[in-house]
Amino acid sequence: ASSNQPVASTPAPVKAPDKKEVKPAAQKAPVVRQVTPTKPLNSSKTITLRKLAWQVPDYLSYSDNMKRYLQTAGKSIKLTLSSDLLLTNDYIYSNQVKVDLKLNKNGDIISSKIAKSSGSEQVDKIVLRTVKDTLNVVKPAQGEVPTPNYNLALIIYL
Repeated sequence: ASSNQPVASTPAPVKAPDKKEVKPAAQKAPVVRQVTPTKPLNSSKTITLRKLAWQVPDYLSYSDNMKRYLQTAGKSIKLTLSSDLLLTNDYIYSNQVKVDLKLNKNGDIISSKIAKSSGSEQVDKIVLRTVKDTLNVVKPAQGEVPTPNYNLALIIYL
């Protein structure tokens, strides 16, 4: 007995599309790049001095006279350096310059050097010259320093 009635059939299962095999990209020859400084921090070439900080040996940090000396020297350096930096037209690549100083007990500079560069030789020279010129005039109180020589560091934030 056959009937012409349609027979319900179960639909064929839907097959997931074939996943394409992911192959690693062909290796390219390494790109050789010249080492250049990162983007300058002062794209307008204007350098603004934000603040100064002294790193001082513990035995000097407790002296009120030494604190006053460093505050006076710092204010003088900041004032002079702010105007001196207006003369530069160079780019800086670091927002800090660190100057290491060795002084004798009278405040005379024995040695000075840039310990952390701004990335600009011109700016570093201006900073070093300004710090040295200022410290040759501004001196600690007589008899304030108990050692023959001492080290200081001045961090200048640009």
